[in-house]
Amino acid sequence: MYSISNVKTEDLSKIEVKNQPKIIQLIGKKLNPVEAFEVIKKDSGGFTKSHKKAEEADRLLADLLKKNGIKVIGTPKKSTNNIRLKEQERARSLDLLELELKLAA
Repeated sequence: MYSISNVKTEDLSKIEVKNQPKIIQLIGKKLNPVEAFEVIKKDSGGFTKSHKKAEEADRLLADLLKKNGIKVIGTPKKSTNNIRLKEQERARSLDLLELELKLAA
């Protein structure tokens, strides 16, 4: 799910972030990759829970790592369990919709 879960903080500290003045203008402080990693880790419950913003930040930080020549071991993959859960969720939604249509008729 998260591709940066195996990244070392030493690698994160090597990242060169371009356009820091623009980043400071947008968010009010410099982008610190180590701090960003910790926030992603915290929001995702140690890379165990699905969190939309944390997953998006994970992809962006992984891209930044790759641009700086740092290999990212993990790759975001959807597990079969997640796919099955989504299927079950869609099936329940369809069942509820059918019931609503029957009640409305």
